[in-house]
Amino acid sequence: MDDLNHERSVPEYNTRAVVNRTGVPADTFRAWERRHGLPHPARSQGNHRLYSERDIAIIASLKHMTNEGVSISHAVDKVQRQIQDHQMQPKATDSPAPAFLSALEATRDGLISAISEFDTRRANSVIEDAMAVIDIESLCQGVLEPVLVDIGDRWARGDGSISVEHFGSAFIMRKLSALFNASQPETGEPTIVCSCVEGEHHEIGLMMIALLLSRAGHRVVYLGANLPALNLVSAIHSIRPDAIALSSTTIATLPALIDAVAAVRGEFPSSIGPVIGFGGGLFECEPEHRHAVEADYLGADARTARVRLDELVDSRTSPTPG
Repeated sequence: MDDLNHERSVPEYNTRAVVNRTGVPADTFRAWERRHGLPHPARSQGNHRLYSERDIAIIASLKHMTNEGVSISHAVDKVQRQIQDHQMQPKATDSPAPAFLSALEATRDGLISAISEFDTRRANSVIEDAMAVIDIESLCQGVLEPVLVDIGDRWARGDGSISVEHFGSAFIMRKLSALFNASQPETGEPTIVCSCVEGEHHEIGLMMIALLLSRAGHRVVYLGANLPALNLVSAIHSIRPDAIALSSTTIATLPALIDAVAAVRGEFPSSIGPVIGFGGGLFECEPEHRHAVEADYLGADARTARVRLDELVDSRTSPTPG
């Protein structure tokens, strides 16, 4: 409970994600909310509960204390006192703590070193140690994404070999896939399909998005690399998703992205079909290409894409003002 007030207060996780993270049944923490006022989730535009990292920490703290024999009313009192004490203190900056930034930097350096030496055992150890102190979202955004950029840049400059780049990409993809499979992507709501367009074989960024979506409580159907538009449409008929996230990382696959969006829109008009979002390195480096795609750009990183998809789906399901 000591670090409760250092947790992020951004509401971004649905009920399923909280159950998965804490092991507390939804009926239990909803009862705590009704009877004791904790946790205090936000509401989306569609009136769904959204929990923050701080809410999750509160639920986990209440669970720990009640498991130790503390009554729920006394446990709630302890948590509320801690929150009140923090609110009476001078406000701290929203910037990450230096120790956290140092942990990210050390993890990046250690992983780059291990990958450069083709040392799978050490790379695994670096990731395992990091996961003890770094949340998955920060690991993706603050470690894995910059490491991929670094080893790619080294190869482009001639300071590293293509074999190192391939080794590093394969290692990170395996780690992300394992985390994704463990996140129970087959359950939750809304349903989101993630796919690379035809000709697109770089899927690490898409897998990061899929992982964060699943951990946020969504059902995620991951279709992988190089999917032709006709097969995508066929899959949508079967899955009936609320949203689709498409990836195209180079100018070479931009026409396939445009064709995929047109194929989906031709079969499922925007008024009744799924939300369509897209992303990829191309659109960050050359933003003028975003306007060629009749869909919503999801942003430059996995976390931004996850948040943007949530916003798009929520706006679709929100009640129309009367």
